[in-house]
Amino acid sequence: MHKKHLLSSLIVVFALVFSLGATAVSDTSSNTFNNTANKTSNTHFNNLLKQLDAIQKQHKVPAYAVIITSPKHILLDQVRGVSYAGSTTPVSQNAYFRIGSITKTFVSLATLAAQKQGKLKLTNKAKRYLDGKTYTNAHAQKHPVTIEQLLEHTGGFTDMGRKEFASNDVVTLTQGLKRFASARQVKWQPGQLHSYSNTGYGLAGRILELATNSTINDWLTRTVFKPLAMNSATMEYNKTVKTHLIPGYQADGITPIPYWNMIYPSLGAINLQPRDMAKLLQLYLSINAKTAIGGFDEQQIRRQETPKTTLAAKQGLNYGYGLGLYQWYSHKQLFYGHGGDADGYLAQSGYQKTAKLGYFVVINSFNKRAKRAMQRAIEGFIADKLPPQNMIPAAAKVDLSALAGAYYTAANRFGSRSEQPALWLKYSNNQLYISQSIDDWDPLVHTGNGLFRRTFEPAPTTAIFVDNGQYWFQGDEGNFIKR
Repeated sequence: MHKKHLLSSLIVVFALVFSLGATAVSDTSSNTFNNTANKTSNTHFNNLLKQLDAIQKQHKVPAYAVIITSPKHILLDQVRGVSYAGSTTPVSQNAYFRIGSITKTFVSLATLAAQKQGKLKLTNKAKRYLDGKTYTNAHAQKHPVTIEQLLEHTGGFTDMGRKEFASNDVVTLTQGLKRFASARQVKWQPGQLHSYSNTGYGLAGRILELATNSTINDWLTRTVFKPLAMNSATMEYNKTVKTHLIPGYQADGITPIPYWNMIYPSLGAINLQPRDMAKLLQLYLSINAKTAIGGFDEQQIRRQETPKTTLAAKQGLNYGYGLGLYQWYSHKQLFYGHGGDADGYLAQSGYQKTAKLGYFVVINSFNKRAKRAMQRAIEGFIADKLPPQNMIPAAAKVDLSALAGAYYTAANRFGSRSEQPALWLKYSNNQLYISQSIDDWDPLVHTGNGLFRRTFEPAPTTAIFVDNGQYWFQGDEGNFIKR
């Protein structure tokens, strides 16, 4: 996608990156950076921290942490705020936070490690490891659930039910999967569409345990945490975590939320010191054909970044959710990463390849507006000096009128589906338009083979196609079928 060498427009970013050679740490009131940082760089980071502090104050978030890293060096390492709501004691720079569903990125990496060691294949059927009581699949004869489908959320499962989310006693994956088995049903054909499912990662975690003859925490420690020197990371609520974990709160930043013992730890149970997330980001930023890091090679990382199991992927769309990694556009630049929610903690990780910068931010409050605002500020900081990405040009004009019409939701994360149309396409003057409200219509740029992008996006993010006589729309908006 990026065909031209980056020239003078990136000089400022790279000057910033290479001028900072060590970790920058501060308490709640000072912004002390390492001695190699020049004044311009200090000002650059201080301005970002002022934005984040203002967001923290506006939304009454007790504490947050932010990490920014280049391929080799942590450029910014801050834990800011107070140790608990109502306190005036600064939070410890060594405090632990929960990262929630960013755990899925680690589970996918650990599965890739198991495949490299010959312990499983991503294409293996889930039923090879799990007994017939674990879940039911009416499509099993022609469309069995596979490991890579579970990791890409294309196994056909809805998300967990309310009782599963509410389970809060300490259980193993084996014990957890024995509960609610009757409700664990494949709702639509596996390998068609992406629909986020924590259930699927519960199944994937148990498969990983059975294939490696390890607990999920032991396997992640052996294949990911230790090789990447993420010494604080653990799925366990052990003595160290109990001592150093900062409390989590409701959106008001006052009401505490008890520790969530997840029924399936593989969906989001990792606790860590934020600076350890830099090691993961550096893996993604540094990997290339000549370099293996922590036992991982470029082929594994590219597979993790690229969706393969949806109908859209088979149509040629390389954008979406891969193995525990999302893609998204922010400030007209492409980011990879994952978000996380751990009941009282909201987190986001991301990396931008052109800038060669990655970030991690986490707050100890269930305040989605605060997290989104911090995420956007950080991504703006990273994207600020980047040149515009090269736009994939429109394909030669073809008649797309057959795609026009009303489209209905093909799958819903929590099961229910509306019988009302949720998306419309219209074709006018040789141009296809999209709307989700009938009032506002945005043009879609056809790049060929049924792939489309918005006018502000450099590359395709949507596929509109026919499969078995049915018109499909798959993209950031969701999964829809034409009626």
